Parts: sequence; structure tokens; C-alpha cells
Amino acid sequence: MKCAIDGCGGKEPTRVALADGSDARFVIDVGAVYFSADGPIAKCGLGSDCFGYGLTVEARSAAHALAVDATSVYWADSDGTIMRLTPK
Repeated sequence: MKCAIDGCGGKEPTRVALADGSDARFVIDVGAVYFSADGPIAKCGLGSDCFGYGLTVEARSAAHALAVDATSVYWADSDGTIMRLTPK
């Protein structure tokens, strides 16, 4: 969901993306939100409407933790391996 920094002005927040599942993870950088819910890692640009699902950036594994820096997306795989995708 998104709202302006000063709030939604009494309106309902706008849904940016949907992470199906009760164990969703997400992280935000200056240009996008990255998310996963026991499935592929997806990305949705800030200010975009990803129609609920976003663009898949990594489909081979489910993230158990997510992090980003200026160039990469990092996640812990199901077996505890730390993975990196560059460029993000």
C-alpha cells in the first residue's frame, strides 16, 4: 500500500503489489519495492501500479530474508545460502 509521506488524507491507501501468503517479506530502495511470499522475488517500481504482482526478478528460489543496496538484491535461500542478484 502507498500514501504520501504526510498521510493518505482520509482516503484509502493504494495497493502497489500483492505478495500472496502469510509470510511475506519486502524491502524498499529509492526506486522500487522488492517482495516475496515463499515464491519468486518480484519488483514493483515506486509510483507504479504493478496490478498486484510486480515483475519477477528471481524465480528459482523463495526468499527467507531480503536486502538491497545500490546495485544488488540479496536473499537467504531455503537452505540458508545467501544469494545475490546483480544488477537488480
